Amino acid sequence: MMWSDEIETNLHRLRRYAALASGTVSVGDNVVNRAVELLLAEGPPDEPASAAKLFERVDRALRAHLDQEPASLSGFGRWQLLEPLERRLVLLVVMEGFPTETAARIAGVPASDARAALSRARMRYVDRFPARVGLVGVNTAVRERVSVAVRKSGHRVLWSLEDGRPVPESTLDVPNVILLVGRADDASPVVADRAANYAQCSCLAGLRRDLGSTFTGPVVVARGSERRERLDARVWLVPVSDLADDAGLRRTLSKALLFTA
Repeated sequence: MMWSDEIETNLHRLRRYAALASGTVSVGDNVVNRAVELLLAEGPPDEPASAAKLFERVDRALRAHLDQEPASLSGFGRWQLLEPLERRLVLLVVMEGFPTETAARIAGVPASDARAALSRARMRYVDRFPARVGLVGVNTAVRERVSVAVRKSGHRVLWSLEDGRPVPESTLDVPNVILLVGRADDASPVVADRAANYAQCSCLAGLRRDLGSTFTGPVVVARGSERRERLDARVWLVPVSDLADDAGLRRTLSKALLFTA
């Protein structure tokens, strides 16, 4: 693949990586833009084009930026407790799917250092991965498709309920993430207020009552087809299309679990 094609194919991944490592979309976009502009100005490198090589370029630019200005991670839960190298490696391995050895080359460190950094980072999230999912959906067919994808991604579905149904009393294992799947054509407004979001989702009100104070994890609301945002410190809104494949679902769950207090 040509370098220009590789850039076009991976641009969204590079922007996501830089934004989540730095804590802001604007900083991430600036870092990626500078790295790509420099690459194009130099002319095509002699080495073959690859996603890993592009990530190396962006990571170098990101390191230079973070040396001058610290990441803006206030309010991002446990994520802000990680060292910059730990954050970058977790993103490369967990979010982007690179092997540890490749992630180490991208981050510019020996593989042994990368493994040690990942081990330290995982201790912050040892109670979250693999995810224990409570699934609520609009119909049985949708819930079954998502359940299969959750299991293929290495996570576990504790229970799967129709909207409004109570959590079974026999449930002993409390989920660490609730996934609420609505309709792709749902365009009703969602307000950026936790209490209002819970109030307008009847199933969430029931779930909070059933689970009480035992559930403290994030809630991912998949509905509509366009919006993708973090509504507050606990509630994430994504389009239903983000759950259409295993990779999209893995990224969705990882993002909610990594960046929630």
